[in-house]
Amino acid sequence: MSPKKQKEKAYHALAYFLKEEEVLLPYKTKLFKLLYYLDFLHFEKYGRSATGLQYFAWENGPVPRDIWHKWTCRDPEILDRFQIKNDQLGGGKIGHTLRPKFDFDGDLFSQSELEIMKALARKHFRHTGREMSERSHLEAQPWHEVRVVQDDPDGPIDYELTLLRKLSERDKEILELSRFNKAMQNQLSR
Repeated sequence: MSPKKQKEKAYHALAYFLKEEEVLLPYKTKLFKLLYYLDFLHFEKYGRSATGLQYFAWENGPVPRDIWHKWTCRDPEILDRFQIKNDQLGGGKIGHTLRPKFDFDGDLFSQSELEIMKALARKHFRHTGREMSERSHLEAQPWHEVRVVQDDPDGPIDYELTLLRKLSERDKEILELSRFNKAMQNQLSR
């Protein structure tokens, strides 16, 4: 998948979660966790992520640094697609979220990706970003492996860590499929 298509998928995944979460508005942390779970769950099942985003083991959990940077710096790539909304939350805190300026395009996603997005929106509808962060920090999770075990604060989180923590026969097959997919992608990009 081309980097341009990956980015479009990531933006449309954000739009999907924003649309599905209208009642309980998701802020930046929750949106990033939903993207992370989408990508890592899809990788765990099919050997490839849904968006191709690279996540990093930041203090508050896995973060897609590229999108975080574009959002924080108010990059035109984000501003052309989303309105950035800041809400006063209490205790002096501000919640940051997005409002899409476009309609979600489900045709960008496979059926399996759409099913995972739907399941995540349903499962985490009432969860806050903080609650989702706590779950992503558990000992058996890839974030914990990078940040704590490997002692690499802010280091990249390899998708394969989601399989290596269990390494069942199915996980070994998915790892093999993933490595084959990477090799094919490298061949095509030459």
